[in-house]
Amino acid sequence: GKTAAKDATDSFSFDGSLVKRFLEVAEPYFVTKLPGESGGFPLLLVGLLIGVAAASFFLYLTVLYLINGTPALAAFFPVAKASGAVKAAGAAVAGAGTAGTAGVAGALGKAGTASALTATASVAGSSKPFAAVVVSSASGAQFNQLATEMNLGIAVTALLGACTFFFTRRDAISGRWLQWGLLGFLFFLLLCVTGITVFITYVFRAIDNLLIAKDEPGFYTQVYFFMGVLVLAVPTIATYRFTRQTLARLWREYLTILILERYFENRTYYLLDSNSTTTNIDNPDQRISE
Repeated sequence: GKTAAKDATDSFSFDGSLVKRFLEVAEPYFVTKLPGESGGFPLLLVGLLIGVAAASFFLYLTVLYLINGTPALAAFFPVAKASGAVKAAGAAVAGAGTAGTAGVAGALGKAGTASALTATASVAGSSKPFAAVVVSSASGAQFNQLATEMNLGIAVTALLGACTFFFTRRDAISGRWLQWGLLGFLFFLLLCVTGITVFITYVFRAIDNLLIAKDEPGFYTQVYFFMGVLVLAVPTIATYRFTRQTLARLWREYLTILILERYFENRTYYLLDSNSTTTNIDNPDQRISE
């Protein structure tokens, strides 16, 4: 028993054969092989990733545009009572530099920081909340950096290419749109969860910087902002986990039915009997049930 287990352990390795085995298991669930044709599952998977990435890029640009051009965003932040408080908050941010520009402009490099500090200087006589101005300015700077002709051209080409490729392979994925829809939605939610996680780290950094600067109005502003991020983060993470578990359950159900059909086909269960000398599989029925 120990020798067999050792041999099984030694024979396992992360190489091309493992990828091949994964594709053999995954492809029947996602692709219908037509006579004389390959399923093309790896290419479809790459096309799905490219399409989701391009669509997420356009969605991100839309969010930046709305944040930059929607005055109603200011309602989520407390209004500065006096210009002195606003100037003090601006001085705190300027002293923190790139690392502390409201937890947002610091992620944008020098251009984003300069835009945020310019907005800080101009908001002293304005009734618009300081945090809203910084977020709006930072989002506008990042929007201008990303929304270039080259980036938009690449994204449009990638999205149209992915859609065209899936359209040409529509017969191979006929009846399997649910699987591909869940998988694409799972990739999208994975990007969202990753982005939210990174963004929260910047919010925490801004809170620490404001505590060090003893900036009470700015601290409460960031706390309110963090609460708003949580309102978005919690349902996103919950939806991601639910989608992942739903796809796993449907895939497991499909594999169980497929393996049972092959197990009972042509009296295969006799050939896979543990007492048979023609098989090295122990307790196949137990393995299937697990």
